[in-house]
Amino acid sequence: MARNNIGGRIPAELGNLIKLQQLSLSSNHLAGEIPKQLHRSSYLLRLTLNDNQLSGAIPMELNSLSGLSYFDLSSNRLSGNIPDWLGRFSDLNFLYLSKNQFSGRFPLLLTKLFQLNVLDLSYNSIEGEIPTQINGLESLQMLNLSHNNLSGSIPSELAGMLTLRYIDVSYNDLEGPVPGLKLFWESPEQTLEGNKGLCGNLTGLSPCKSPSKASRRNLLYIILFTSLGILAVAVVCIGYFLFGARKSKSERNPTSRHCGDLFIVSSLDGKMMHDEILEATQNFGDNFCIGKGRFGTVYKAQLSSGMVVAVKKLQHLSNGIIDNKGFFNEIRALTEIRHRNIVKLYGYCSHPRYSFLVYEYVEMGSLASVLSTAGKACELDWVKRVKIMKSVAYALSYMHHDCMPPIVHRDISSGNILLDSDYEVRVSDFFIQNQYVHQ
Repeated sequence: MARNNIGGRIPAELGNLIKLQQLSLSSNHLAGEIPKQLHRSSYLLRLTLNDNQLSGAIPMELNSLSGLSYFDLSSNRLSGNIPDWLGRFSDLNFLYLSKNQFSGRFPLLLTKLFQLNVLDLSYNSIEGEIPTQINGLESLQMLNLSHNNLSGSIPSELAGMLTLRYIDVSYNDLEGPVPGLKLFWESPEQTLEGNKGLCGNLTGLSPCKSPSKASRRNLLYIILFTSLGILAVAVVCIGYFLFGARKSKSERNPTSRHCGDLFIVSSLDGKMMHDEILEATQNFGDNFCIGKGRFGTVYKAQLSSGMVVAVKKLQHLSNGIIDNKGFFNEIRALTEIRHRNIVKLYGYCSHPRYSFLVYEYVEMGSLASVLSTAGKACELDWVKRVKIMKSVAYALSYMHHDCMPPIVHRDISSGNILLDSDYEVRVSDFFIQNQYVHQ
């Protein structure tokens, strides 16, 4: 119903369309407040109400529309603070709130929108500083914060946002040096103008002033006394740092070592993990088996710490135990990967009699098993299915473009897509497929 001459208010009865997935009323003459009854349309994926004359605040009741991927309220007369609960819309890709009368600070929770591609808050009255946590928007490609009342400096963390293709912070009250972001160097006048306090070696900006001799001397005194204080604390705590840091490093970094016939690559205590898994599964007893596949059998094991893991005992290859150095290096790298849609690999153990991988345990099992069960398949509505497809795409994109060297799955299927109790995706078995293909 976009681009018509519809006037009046948005009918509250639209909320009765509980299966509605898209609602576009943009470019009309609608006025009044956004009806809170729209929260009943919980299947909405796209909501576009831009270019109208809507007023008031964004209704709190709309926080139930957490499946939205596209939300556009730009070019209206909406006011109040931008609600924090928008930061819980984990599937949101596009958020347009420009050309309104929003005030208050930049909502910190918005930096949790890991899948957000576009964020446009321009032409409002947002104040305060740009949060340094903005680099949490790891998929962001376009950021427009222009024509607001933002103050402070431009966070240096922006320079680490590799996906960013466009940024505009013009016409604010920003000050200090401009970070070394390529986008600023390419079009500094358009994206930085209107901020009298910014400085740097860019067209249209004044060079940053060097501190005076007196300022440098005062700074030296501050550094000297601060260093003496830190040194005193360090002397008292040196024993803790020597032994505690050594322990924490061993817990964080994956290690590889030989223990007789046993070879281990692990981010946990490898030898202990190996022994506990054998004990917890009673040497891979059938009672602990939770699945079988082309490359091995999966067991559920509860460690003494209470941690539950999934153990995939691999079928041996024709040439016996896997001893490929490249394979071990790949496993070591994969134990360091952190992505919400990729199953966590804790380690790999190799022995002449068996080899197994240790993963995080994902409650619901594979998508294939869910689809093959009538009751569970009925619960998997189209909103959840679209969410699963998008999450798989994010995982594959990460492995293809953000890992060095890139990792290709070669065998993506519903059997390799795991689901937790909230239907969040974990893609598994990247490395197994690659190793067996190479062998």
